[in-house]
Amino acid sequence: MIDPVSKLRRWLRPGINDTETGRSQERNRRAIITTGTSLFVRSSGLIFTLVVIPLALGALGKERFGIWMTITSFSFLFMFADLGIGNGLIYAVSSASAEEDREKIARYLSSALALLGSMAVLLALVITPLIFLFPLSDLLSATSPEARREVGPAVIIFAFAFLLTLPLVTAKQTRLGFQEGYINNMVESAGILIRIAGVLLAIFMGAGLPWIILAFMLGPFLASAGNLLHLVRVSRPWLGPGLGNVGLEPVKTLLKTGALFFLLQVSVSLSNVSDNVIISYTVSPSTVSDYAVARKLFDFFNYFVTILVLPLWPAYGEATVRGDFAWVRKTFTRSLLAVTGLSTAVNLALVWAGPWIIHVWMGPQIDAPRELLLPLAVWTTLLAMGNCVAMYLNGTNNLSLQAFFGLLMGVVSVFVKIHASSRYGITTLAWTNSLTYFVLCLLPITVYAILLVRRDRPGGPG
Repeated sequence: MIDPVSKLRRWLRPGINDTETGRSQERNRRAIITTGTSLFVRSSGLIFTLVVIPLALGALGKERFGIWMTITSFSFLFMFADLGIGNGLIYAVSSASAEEDREKIARYLSSALALLGSMAVLLALVITPLIFLFPLSDLLSATSPEARREVGPAVIIFAFAFLLTLPLVTAKQTRLGFQEGYINNMVESAGILIRIAGVLLAIFMGAGLPWIILAFMLGPFLASAGNLLHLVRVSRPWLGPGLGNVGLEPVKTLLKTGALFFLLQVSVSLSNVSDNVIISYTVSPSTVSDYAVARKLFDFFNYFVTILVLPLWPAYGEATVRGDFAWVRKTFTRSLLAVTGLSTAVNLALVWAGPWIIHVWMGPQIDAPRELLLPLAVWTTLLAMGNCVAMYLNGTNNLSLQAFFGLLMGVVSVFVKIHASSRYGITTLAWTNSLTYFVLCLLPITVYAILLVRRDRPGGPG
């Protein structure tokens, strides 16, 4: 009789991959481990949200806190700075892994590092003069002397910390291609813990906004650097990044696939992340605080859903290359139904309890009524459904239609939100997000994905 510890050890070891049933079980095993470790990541992030954010609000005041939220929201806008190459690397690695082609994987990683390193240098050359030419304090609507004095250094620190981290994320994308998201989760947790310690230290020392942003960015940089070093020195030394592995063909493949991911990233940034910038410009930085805190209430669960379904991206790609279509169909259907039901229940509960949670969490400084929470709940539920659909389309390299509708939705939503927030306030802006995303993006790509899943030829056990 096998004891429970031995069973756990056997389950944690990689499974047999030479049959369709074995490969299906191995994908499920990796997805479950990734989901389990993601709970630890979420716990680390929850500590930052529940403990650090209220302390930062008290230390900075509502205006400078709103500016911090606005500046850090640009981290999502910078997502498309890599032209989609990082996400293209996930597909390339997962496909080459299914073919068991180590040389091709090594060439993809080296080429991605060279491309992203070059882009970081180029962006630094472009951003540096812009920072000094534009009146950042006016663009971010800073009014107090302290806030106006700190905006410039804070933006500089944020921008260059991001650019230094840009090439390092290739480790995360490569591990995702290998279906090792659970390792990324542990690395991310370490980065979050460093971030918590750094920001708390800056707050207790009475440091200003630039130092708080430096502490905020330091954790992810150190974690990403450690992840890359472990990947190429310990985990898979055969990856050996170097100029000798950089090739024209992998560069062309990464740029071609990355271009479509780039359009998707632009659409996500335009729709999801433009809100704080629009509100700061059309209303005030103080109003950004109300909206940003309400968003964080729902972002916690939306982030959990994202890391829950993210392991399916490379798994869909590997399963499609191997022809395991039964597993693809079963997993797509189950994930979409489960996420829709869970998101609806959790987000409705947050609408009901949200005002009380925010009052206990942040105090009376933040005004987030249920009239604002309801459209945010609807939008978060739709985003969770869209994440499930996107994982399938990304993993099977069906990007063109997704990019078209995503970009259409992003452009339309920005113009509508500028008008809505300036005339009707932030609640109407939140409803605008839900409506434009559902009509212009979620509905067409879901229908497209269902047609693709049904078209695939029958497979074996899933």
